[in-house]
Amino acid sequence: MGQLSLQGSLKVQPQEPLSVFRKPEPAPAPKIPAISPRKRLTFSRALAAVSAATLLAIIAMDLVSPSPAKSSASDEPQPRSAWLEIPRTNGAFDLVSPLLAGIEQNHLTRRHRTGQGRKDIITFGAAADAAVPFVRVSIYRPGSEGPVSIDPIEAVAAEALDARIDAELKGPAGEVVTKFGGLTTIDMQLRTANSARNCLAASGKFDAPGLGLVIWYCNPGEEIVAVGQLACLLDRLSLVTSGRDEKLIDFFAKAELNRSFCDARNTLLGNAPRATAPDWLDAKTGPVLRGKFSAR
Repeated sequence: MGQLSLQGSLKVQPQEPLSVFRKPEPAPAPKIPAISPRKRLTFSRALAAVSAATLLAIIAMDLVSPSPAKSSASDEPQPRSAWLEIPRTNGAFDLVSPLLAGIEQNHLTRRHRTGQGRKDIITFGAAADAAVPFVRVSIYRPGSEGPVSIDPIEAVAAEALDARIDAELKGPAGEVVTKFGGLTTIDMQLRTANSARNCLAASGKFDAPGLGLVIWYCNPGEEIVAVGQLACLLDRLSLVTSGRDEKLIDFFAKAELNRSFCDARNTLLGNAPRATAPDWLDAKTGPVLRGKFSAR
C-alpha cells in the first residue's frame, strides 16, 4: 500500500485554555451617525420656534386671566386721627322734643389733639332707618386748630362727610328764625340703599362765644321738611354744662330770652309768639304757690 503524505503550509495554532476568571472584552460602542450642518440648522430653528410659541402662550394666558384681588389695607400703620372721640351717655348740650319721642338719642364728644377744640354731637335715629326721623346736631367750639367755616353749605357738607352719609345739598334755600337768630337753610336729600329721604339743614356761626352750629332733620319718607319743624327743634336745644365758659353761658342765656314756643296744634306753622306760650314766666299774675308763709 502506498503512503499518503500531507504537504503544505497549513499550521494549526494551539488553543488557549478557557478560564472562568477571565473578563470578557467590552462590546464596542454603537456608532452615532453624524448630523449634517443643514439638518443641525433646521433643528435649531424648530427649537427656537417652539420656545417662542411657549413664551407667547404664557403671555396670552397672563393677559386673559383675571388679576388677583389686592387688599386695600396697607401694612403700614394708618395716620393717627387729629380728634379724640369720647362716647357719652349725656353731653354738654341736650335736645328734648315731642318730635323725637321714643327715638334713641346718642351723644359723642370730640376733642382736638393739638388745638384743644371741642365738638359735641347729638344724634337721633339713623340714616338707614327710614321708619323714624334722623336728626343730627353738631356744636363746634374751635381751639387753635382753625376757625369755624363761614360758608353754610361747606359746613353742612363737612358734617355729612363726617357722618358718612350720601347726601345731595342745594342752597342756600332760605332762613329759619330761631332763638339763636336767623340761620341759613339748605335743602338736603339723603340717599340710602333702599330709598331717598328729604331733609332740611341749617348752619350758623357765632363770634361772641366762638361757636359753630349745624343741624339737620330728615323725614322718615320723601315728604318735604317744614321750616317750622327745624325751628322747633333748635328752640329746644339747651346748655347742660359749660365747663366754666362764661361766654357760652351768656350766649345761651340771651338766646333763651328770645325763645319762641312751637304751636302745639300745628308744628308745621313754626313758632308761636312767646306771649301766647303757656309759660308761668310770662303770666301777668304770679304763679300760684302752695303752702303757707308765716310772718315774723
